Amino acid sequence: MKAWLKEFALRADEFVFSPFQSYMKVCDILLIGIPGSGKGTQALKLVQKKSFFHLSTGDLFRYNLKEKSSLGLLAKSYIDKGQLVPDFLTQDMVRDFIKNIPQTKSIVWDGFPRNLSQSEAFDDILKKNNRSLTKVFYLKLSETEVIERLSGRLYAPKSGLTYHIKNKVPKKKGICDVSGETLISRSDDKKDVIKKRIAVFYEQTKALLNHYKQQNLLIEVEAFVKPDELFQKILNHFKSF
Repeated sequence: MKAWLKEFALRADEFVFSPFQSYMKVCDILLIGIPGSGKGTQALKLVQKKSFFHLSTGDLFRYNLKEKSSLGLLAKSYIDKGQLVPDFLTQDMVRDFIKNIPQTKSIVWDGFPRNLSQSEAFDDILKKNNRSLTKVFYLKLSETEVIERLSGRLYAPKSGLTYHIKNKVPKKKGICDVSGETLISRSDDKKDVIKKRIAVFYEQTKALLNHYKQQNLLIEVEAFVKPDELFQKILNHFKSF
Protein backbone atom coordinates (compact mmCIF):
# COMPACT_ATOMS: atom_id res chain seq x y z
CA MET A 1 0.00 0.00 0.00
CA LYS A 2 1.25 3.49 -0.83
CA ALA A 3 2.70 5.54 2.01
CA TRP A 4 -0.11 8.11 2.03
CA LEU A 5 -2.71 5.37 2.05
CA LYS A 6 -0.98 3.73 5.02
CA GLU A 7 -1.17 7.06 6.82
CA PHE A 8 -4.88 7.21 5.95
CA ALA A 9 -5.39 3.68 7.24
CA LEU A 10 -4.00 4.55 10.66
CA ARG A 11 -6.93 6.89 11.16
CA ALA A 12 -9.35 4.00 10.86
CA ASP A 13 -7.36 1.61 13.06
CA GLU A 14 -6.45 3.87 15.98
CA PHE A 15 -9.61 3.64 18.05
CA VAL A 16 -10.72 2.11 21.32
CA PHE A 17 -12.72 -1.12 20.99
CA SER A 18 -16.43 -0.37 20.97
CA PRO A 19 -19.30 -2.73 21.79
CA PHE A 20 -20.82 -1.67 18.46
CA GLN A 21 -18.15 -3.72 16.70
CA SER A 22 -19.53 -7.00 18.01
CA TYR A 23 -22.56 -6.76 15.73
CA MET A 24 -21.52 -4.13 13.19
CA LYS A 25 -21.66 -5.43 9.64
CA VAL A 26 -19.69 -3.91 6.79
CA CYS A 27 -21.52 -0.98 5.22
CA ASP A 28 -20.62 2.15 3.31
CA ILE A 29 -22.49 5.36 4.08
CA LEU A 30 -22.43 8.80 2.49
CA LEU A 31 -22.72 12.10 4.39
CA ILE A 32 -24.20 15.02 2.46
CA GLY A 33 -24.46 18.48 3.92
CA ILE A 34 -23.62 22.09 3.28
CA PRO A 35 -20.31 23.31 4.73
CA GLY A 36 -20.90 23.89 8.43
CA SER A 37 -23.35 21.01 8.80
CA GLY A 38 -20.81 18.95 10.74
CA LYS A 39 -20.00 16.20 8.22
CA GLY A 40 -16.35 16.00 9.22
CA THR A 41 -17.12 15.86 12.94
CA GLN A 42 -19.70 13.11 12.48
CA ALA A 43 -17.38 11.14 10.19
CA LEU A 44 -14.68 11.21 12.88
CA LYS A 45 -17.16 9.95 15.47
CA LEU A 46 -18.09 7.07 13.16
CA VAL A 47 -14.41 6.20 12.88
CA GLN A 48 -13.99 6.21 16.66
CA LYS A 49 -17.24 4.50 17.61
CA LYS A 50 -18.03 2.18 14.72
CA SER A 51 -14.66 1.44 13.13
CA PHE A 52 -15.44 3.24 9.87
CA PHE A 53 -12.73 4.34 7.47
CA HIS A 54 -13.18 8.07 6.70
CA LEU A 55 -12.74 9.14 3.10
CA SER A 56 -12.69 12.90 2.67
CA THR A 57 -11.93 14.21 -0.80
CA GLY A 58 -10.17 17.13 0.89
CA ASP A 59 -7.79 14.63 2.51
CA LEU A 60 -7.33 12.84 -0.81
CA PHE A 61 -6.24 16.08 -2.47
CA ARG A 62 -3.91 17.02 0.38
CA TYR A 63 -2.19 13.63 0.42
CA ASN A 64 -1.79 13.47 -3.35
CA LEU A 65 -0.37 16.98 -3.38
CA LYS A 66 1.93 16.18 -0.46
CA GLU A 67 3.22 12.98 -2.07
CA LYS A 68 3.49 14.67 -5.49
CA SER A 69 1.72 11.75 -7.13
CA SER A 70 0.90 12.00 -10.83
CA LEU A 71 -2.71 12.76 -9.91
CA GLY A 72 -1.58 15.31 -7.33
CA LEU A 73 0.65 17.11 -9.82
CA LEU A 74 -2.15 17.22 -12.37
CA ALA A 75 -4.52 18.63 -9.73
CA LYS A 76 -1.90 21.23 -8.81
CA SER A 77 -1.76 22.40 -12.42
CA TYR A 78 -5.44 23.34 -12.21
CA ILE A 79 -5.21 24.81 -8.71
CA ASP A 80 -2.23 27.00 -9.66
CA LYS A 81 -4.30 28.49 -12.47
CA GLY A 82 -7.15 29.22 -10.08
CA GLN A 83 -9.33 26.60 -11.78
CA LEU A 84 -11.56 23.97 -10.20
CA VAL A 85 -10.18 20.44 -10.25
CA PRO A 86 -12.32 18.58 -12.85
CA ASP A 87 -14.59 15.71 -11.83
CA PHE A 88 -12.62 13.08 -13.76
CA LEU A 89 -9.51 13.80 -11.69
CA THR A 90 -11.36 13.54 -8.38
CA GLN A 91 -12.86 10.27 -9.59
CA ASP A 92 -9.42 8.91 -10.54
CA MET A 93 -8.14 9.71 -7.03
CA VAL A 94 -11.11 7.85 -5.53
CA ARG A 95 -10.50 4.85 -7.82
CA ASP A 96 -6.84 4.78 -6.83
CA PHE A 97 -7.78 5.00 -3.17
CA ILE A 98 -10.62 2.51 -2.86
CA LYS A 99 -8.78 -0.43 -4.39
CA ASN A 100 -6.46 -0.41 -1.36
CA ILE A 101 -9.23 -0.63 1.24
CA PRO A 102 -10.03 -4.13 2.58
CA GLN A 103 -13.52 -5.46 1.86
CA THR A 104 -13.96 -5.91 5.61
CA LYS A 105 -13.63 -2.17 6.26
CA SER A 106 -16.71 0.08 6.15
CA ILE A 107 -16.26 3.52 4.61
CA VAL A 108 -17.93 6.82 5.48
CA TRP A 109 -17.79 9.01 2.37
CA ASP A 110 -17.46 12.74 3.00
CA GLY A 111 -17.39 15.26 0.14
CA PHE A 112 -17.85 12.85 -2.76
CA PRO A 113 -20.06 12.68 -4.71
CA ARG A 114 -21.19 16.32 -4.72
CA ASN A 115 -23.52 16.25 -7.74
CA LEU A 116 -25.53 13.87 -9.91
CA SER A 117 -22.77 13.46 -12.49
CA GLN A 118 -20.29 12.43 -9.80
CA SER A 119 -22.84 10.06 -8.25
CA GLU A 120 -23.14 8.10 -11.49
CA ALA A 121 -19.36 7.64 -11.61
CA PHE A 122 -19.39 6.84 -7.89
CA ASP A 123 -21.99 4.09 -8.36
CA ASP A 124 -19.74 2.54 -11.02
CA ILE A 125 -16.65 2.77 -8.79
CA LEU A 126 -18.45 1.03 -5.92
CA LYS A 127 -19.82 -1.70 -8.20
CA LYS A 128 -16.40 -2.48 -9.68
CA ASN A 129 -15.00 -2.82 -6.15
CA ASN A 130 -17.85 -5.04 -4.93
CA ARG A 131 -19.17 -2.35 -2.62
CA SER A 132 -22.50 -0.54 -2.29
CA LEU A 133 -24.04 2.23 -0.23
CA THR A 134 -26.11 1.18 2.76
CA LYS A 135 -27.50 4.63 3.61
CA VAL A 136 -27.10 8.30 2.69
CA PHE A 137 -27.43 10.84 5.50
CA TYR A 138 -28.41 14.39 4.56
CA LEU A 139 -27.49 16.77 7.41
CA LYS A 140 -30.02 19.59 7.07
CA LEU A 141 -29.46 23.21 8.06
CA SER A 142 -31.45 26.36 7.24
CA GLU A 143 -29.74 29.34 5.59
CA THR A 144 -29.78 31.26 8.88
CA GLU A 145 -28.19 28.34 10.72
CA VAL A 146 -25.49 27.94 8.05
CA ILE A 147 -24.55 31.63 8.22
CA GLU A 148 -24.38 31.50 12.03
CA ARG A 149 -22.05 28.51 11.97
CA LEU A 150 -19.76 29.47 9.08
CA SER A 151 -19.34 33.16 9.91
CA GLY A 152 -17.93 32.16 13.30
CA ARG A 153 -15.47 29.55 12.07
CA LEU A 154 -11.72 29.75 12.66
CA TYR A 155 -9.28 27.63 10.68
CA ALA A 156 -5.79 26.23 11.30
CA PRO A 157 -4.10 25.89 7.86
CA LYS A 158 -1.32 23.50 8.94
CA SER A 159 -3.32 21.06 11.08
CA GLY A 160 -6.48 21.40 9.01
CA LEU A 161 -8.57 21.69 12.20
CA THR A 162 -11.60 23.95 12.41
CA TYR A 163 -12.81 25.88 15.48
CA HIS A 164 -15.74 28.21 16.21
CA ILE A 165 -15.93 31.38 18.25
CA LYS A 166 -18.91 29.98 20.20
CA ASN A 167 -19.33 26.27 19.59
CA LYS A 168 -15.75 24.98 19.48
CA VAL A 169 -13.45 27.40 21.27
CA PRO A 170 -9.70 26.58 21.37
CA LYS A 171 -8.03 26.20 24.76
CA LYS A 172 -5.97 29.32 24.09
CA LYS A 173 -7.73 32.15 22.27
CA GLY A 174 -6.74 32.32 18.61
CA ILE A 175 -4.33 29.36 18.80
CA CYS A 176 -4.76 25.80 17.48
CA ASP A 177 -4.73 23.22 20.28
CA VAL A 178 -2.68 20.75 18.21
CA SER A 179 -0.23 22.74 16.05
CA GLY A 180 0.07 25.94 18.09
CA GLU A 181 -0.46 28.01 14.94
CA THR A 182 -2.52 31.19 14.76
CA LEU A 183 -6.12 30.62 13.73
CA ILE A 184 -7.53 32.51 10.77
CA SER A 185 -10.93 33.24 9.24
CA ARG A 186 -11.44 31.91 5.75
CA SER A 187 -12.28 34.43 3.04
CA ASP A 188 -15.20 32.27 1.90
CA ASP A 189 -16.76 32.37 5.39
CA LYS A 190 -17.92 35.97 4.94
CA LYS A 191 -21.71 36.36 4.95
CA ASP A 192 -22.09 37.51 1.33
CA VAL A 193 -19.87 34.66 0.11
CA ILE A 194 -21.70 32.15 2.33
CA LYS A 195 -25.03 33.05 0.71
CA LYS A 196 -23.57 32.38 -2.73
CA ARG A 197 -22.15 29.04 -1.52
CA ILE A 198 -25.58 28.09 -0.16
CA ALA A 199 -27.19 28.79 -3.54
CA VAL A 200 -24.55 26.71 -5.35
CA PHE A 201 -24.89 23.86 -2.85
CA TYR A 202 -28.66 23.56 -3.29
CA GLU A 203 -28.36 23.83 -7.06
CA GLN A 204 -25.82 20.99 -7.16
CA THR A 205 -27.36 18.68 -4.58
CA LYS A 206 -31.09 18.82 -5.40
CA ALA A 207 -30.77 16.18 -8.13
CA LEU A 208 -28.26 14.22 -6.03
CA LEU A 209 -30.65 13.97 -3.08
CA ASN A 210 -33.48 12.92 -5.38
CA HIS A 211 -31.20 10.27 -6.92
CA TYR A 212 -30.67 8.62 -3.53
CA LYS A 213 -34.27 9.16 -2.43
CA GLN A 214 -35.44 7.16 -5.43
CA GLN A 215 -33.11 4.35 -4.34
CA ASN A 216 -34.64 4.44 -0.84
CA LEU A 217 -31.23 5.25 0.64
CA LEU A 218 -31.77 8.84 1.83
CA ILE A 219 -32.21 9.73 5.51
CA GLU A 220 -32.70 13.40 6.39
CA VAL A 221 -31.40 14.52 9.79
CA GLU A 222 -31.83 17.98 11.34
CA ALA A 223 -28.26 19.07 12.05
CA PHE A 224 -28.68 22.28 14.07
CA VAL A 225 -27.97 20.53 17.37
CA LYS A 226 -24.85 19.78 19.39
CA PRO A 227 -22.43 17.27 17.75
CA ASP A 228 -23.19 14.52 20.29
CA GLU A 229 -26.93 14.93 19.77
CA LEU A 230 -26.51 14.74 16.00
CA PHE A 231 -24.35 11.64 16.33
CA GLN A 232 -27.02 9.95 18.43
CA LYS A 233 -29.59 10.73 15.75
CA ILE A 234 -27.36 9.02 13.19
CA LEU A 235 -26.69 6.06 15.49
CA ASN A 236 -30.42 5.49 15.94
CA HIS A 237 -30.68 4.62 12.26
CA PHE A 238 -27.96 1.98 12.49
CA LYS A 239 -30.36 -0.30 14.32
CA SER A 240 -32.18 -0.88 11.04
CA PHE A 241 -29.02 -1.70 9.02
